[in-house]
Parts: sequence; structure tokens; C-alpha cells
Amino acid sequence: MTEEARLPGGAMVDWNDPPSATAKAQWSKKDESGRTVKGSFRTICHLNRLNNLAMKKFGKGVGVIQPPFNTTVPASAGTHGFTLPPREGQVVSDDFQVAGFEVGIFVNGGFSHEGGQVTSSQIEDYYNHAFGLAGQHEPNSDTSWFPDDIKATIFDLPRYIARRAG
Repeated sequence: MTEEARLPGGAMVDWNDPPSATAKAQWSKKDESGRTVKGSFRTICHLNRLNNLAMKKFGKGVGVIQPPFNTTVPASAGTHGFTLPPREGQVVSDDFQVAGFEVGIFVNGGFSHEGGQVTSSQIEDYYNHAFGLAGQHEPNSDTSWFPDDIKATIFDLPRYIARRAG
């Protein structure tokens, strides 16, 4: 089965008139527990693109363990399933706010929920190769693999839509 980004309720996307990047969407692929994966249109399209690339290169798709809008893990405070936002803000942490995305308080340092940075940002931690977990924000503390150019991995939704519409 070919996986697809869908509108809420499972309706197909009109790629010539797609929803906004921040509109709620879902993926035709289920998460690891069999639930529908829901998120912003941009996040769902990004997951779909990554899944297609993984299928092409490795013969296996991506698995979603904790999807966006997951409320089953209270300690996560709604912080899972985001994709790096376009670099548009004055600092990395306010990029989600500039783009109009609502994310968990720890993802962007609290900008979209609290009106200003009130905590560490998982996005800044990622750019700094830090863990992004409570008390683990030291630069280079995460020794796992990171892309050489993190900014180059930012998903280009307008380009994706143009390819789908064409």
C-alpha cells in the first residue's frame, strides 16, 4: 500500500489546493500501536516523504513510536513528532512561532504556549548536539550521529506540494 498524507477523516488531499502547513492532517500509515498518526499538514507530509525515501533506499518504511499530538506520556508534555521548522525567527527557538505552528513547550522553549522562552528548547539542543532532555542540555553531550548540515535537512513543504501537484 502506498502511504499518503490525508485530511482529517481520511479524505484525499487536493494537491492543487492543499491545506495550510499548520492545518491538522493524518497519515494513512498507522503508528506502532495501530493508531492513526495525526499532526500538522507539514509534519505529516514530511513523514510521508521520509517513509517513501526509506522504502526506496532500504525496502522498509519509518515507524512512528510517539506521534504528534500524543497525550499518553505526561512527562513528554506533547513534545513529540515535530520536524525542524524553516529558519525564519530571530533565534532557533522562535521559528515555530514565526511559522504559526503549535508545539509542546519543551520543543521551542515555550514560545507558542507562554509568549516567551520559558524553558530550554529541544530544537536548539538538537542544533547543539545535546540530548534535549531535562537537565541534559550541554553542547555536544549527545554523541550519536548528526547530519553535517542540519539546516539542509529542513523539509521544504512548498517544493513537496509542487511535485505532488505536478
